Formats: sequence, structure tokens, C-alpha cells
Amino acid sequence: MQGQQTQKTEAAKPLEVRVRAWVQKVWRPAGTGFVVLMALLLGWAVVNGKHGLSAWQKQRAEHKKLEQEIDELKQRWVLKNVSGGVLVQDNDVRPLSEADLRVVTKREPTAEAMRALLEKNTQAMRRMSDLMRDIIVAQSKMD
Repeated sequence: MQGQQTQKTEAAKPLEVRVRAWVQKVWRPAGTGFVVLMALLLGWAVVNGKHGLSAWQKQRAEHKKLEQEIDELKQRWVLKNVSGGVLVQDNDVRPLSEADLRVVTKREPTAEAMRALLEKNTQAMRRMSDLMRDIIVAQSKMD
């Protein structure tokens, strides 16, 4: 009986009063839902947005790849300061062998002379690689 009276009382109220009561009843849950939706959108933007974590990780991976390529180039090329600029040369990465050599004189070198030449070249290569390593280490300490 009480429930029927409440419904009759509600129906007797003007529409404006009923709408206002409904808005007051729904206001907080709707506001809470809106705030939750905004928080979710903000979280998505932080992770997947233009400047989000995903983009940052991708740029970081590209940066690491570029650093590795630069290190490889430093090992492949020899840079020397000359007056008015820089001289860029290929870094000798392996010692010479007899197959790499070609005789351009009339007189053929003896086997002993060829062996001595290759041995001297190997020693020079070791000294040069040690020197280049020291230069690279010194440059990295300066940076």
C-alpha cells in the first residue's frame, strides 16, 4: 500500500521536479563514469600516443641501432687530421697474404723475401690496430 502511495505521489509531482530529482540521483554515478573514461583515455594516450611509451621505445631501439652502426663504421674507417681537413681511409682488417700480392717488376722476389715482406706487414698491422684502438679509447674518454 505504501509503494502505491509513493508512485501516486511521484506521478502527482510536476515534470520539472521529477526531472530534477532524477538528475540529482544520476549525477554522481555519471560523473564517476566520465572520470573513469577520461582516465582510461589518458592512460591509452600515455602508452600509445604520438609521444607515448611505445614511440619512445621505438625511438630508443632506432637510436641503439644507429649507435651500433656508428661503432662499426669507426672500426672500418680510419680518420686522420690533415691540414685543411680530414683524411678518411679504409681500415685494414686483415693482413696480406701471397694471393693479395702481384709482382710488377721484372725480377721475381725470392720466397724468403716474400715471407719477410708478409711478416713485416703483419707486424705493422698489429701496431696500427693497437694505435687505432688507443685513439678510439682516447676519443671516447674525451666525449
